[in-house]
Amino acid sequence: MLNDAFDANCAALQQIKDAGGDVNVSQVDPDPARKVLGEWISHQRSAQKRNRLSAERITRLKALGVIWDPQDAAFDANCAALQQIKDAGGDVNVSKYDPDPARKVLGMWLSRQRQAKRKGRLSAERMTRLEALGVWWSKARTALSS
Repeated sequence: MLNDAFDANCAALQQIKDAGGDVNVSQVDPDPARKVLGEWISHQRSAQKRNRLSAERITRLKALGVIWDPQDAAFDANCAALQQIKDAGGDVNVSKYDPDPARKVLGMWLSRQRQAKRKGRLSAERMTRLEALGVWWSKARTALSS
């Protein structure tokens, strides 16, 4: 019975993947079927963290593209976006008021990282990564705030 449910959920994830979608569906997805699938993925992540998910299941979920820690993945993706800006010769201290929508989202994320640092909730490893990119911890000096 449990294997049947696991297999059925993996099949649903495979359909999403085959359609070009993101298999890391959210627990708050407005679509009821996807919401249930998102809750199931969250359960699998929790089981994996507690070492209660078999190696075979971990391998199957990895092959589908399941991300084990979405917050770490988002941090990595945002750092990669900052690196692209830096590589292009731009200022990585983007503003949450930037007129470009993608940069504005990145600026809002950067603002949250600064806030987390001020509150002592940003790990030393994350601080080091951001500092290596050229992030300032004080108020960002951008064209919009100059």
